[in-house]
Amino acid sequence: MCSRIAAALAALAQTIRAYRSRVGWAVWTMADSTITLRPDRQGKSIVIEPSYKSGNEDLAQRFIAEMEQVEPILYYGSGHTVSRQGIVAEHFADTAFGGWKFESLENTDVRLEKPGDGTRPDIRRLGGQEDDRSLFGWIIRTLRSGWLYCDDGPDELCDFLHFDATAGRLLVWHVKACASGSRRSIAAVPYEQVCSQVTKNIPSLSPQRLVRELRKRSSKDRLGPLWYDGEPRSDVEPLIEAIQEPRANLEVVAKILQSHVTQPLLMKARESSEERLCGGLQRLRRLDHLLLSTAAAVGRVGARLEVVAPDS
Repeated sequence: MCSRIAAALAALAQTIRAYRSRVGWAVWTMADSTITLRPDRQGKSIVIEPSYKSGNEDLAQRFIAEMEQVEPILYYGSGHTVSRQGIVAEHFADTAFGGWKFESLENTDVRLEKPGDGTRPDIRRLGGQEDDRSLFGWIIRTLRSGWLYCDDGPDELCDFLHFDATAGRLLVWHVKACASGSRRSIAAVPYEQVCSQVTKNIPSLSPQRLVRELRKRSSKDRLGPLWYDGEPRSDVEPLIEAIQEPRANLEVVAKILQSHVTQPLLMKARESSEERLCGGLQRLRRLDHLLLSTAAAVGRVGARLEVVAPDS
């Protein structure tokens, strides 16, 4: 008998989900008895009164006596939760992602991710040249101070790794071309793949992991294109030594370059959503939630997330 009571109490202590109703009753049915729980407000607290309804009265009374020693919780389909401490309701606040960084992508074709045929030899040979209008070309031309390494490939850690020893900053870039061209609107889907790449490669945000991977690639002759202060290099060892040098503070940033959303488009969507006039409000919320969840994953390893987008 006691084991049956203990089993019933254990189930009750986890959650009482057997029944939900608008009236506020919860009915818990055991093999031989039915217990009714009725929450009632008394002052600032809630009293949950159990009562025997039918079946084995002795078992029901033992159950009621034991239940006074536990904390019953009633869950309702409306999202409300009732306990002896009070009534609470689920509420999700919409928070805007604040890690946008708007840049001029003038003379860049946002639909073109890599130069030439996209292979490492073409990235090394054509990347960053005056007539290279790809997103890779924009990164190579923009990041001309410090070390820049391209790891693009089937087992990549990232698309680009930029290390500036003077600034004490490590940037880990993930790049995705815009498939929509000029027909762009607020949407989360274009960012799903690149956010997945960031999350999947979170270990690459560790300088120690990067050093191991660079050495492994060097030993297997699988190094990608490498530049220092804008000039091509072939020896990765100076970069490895620079990353390994002890530093009191090293800023690590995961960077996403996906030009689907522009600054004017985002600002217009924000202003419209505040007035509840924007049909794309749900799309904006989904994009914010996606980027915030990615930022949270990155933040757990001491890094932060920035999303680069065109300023026009």
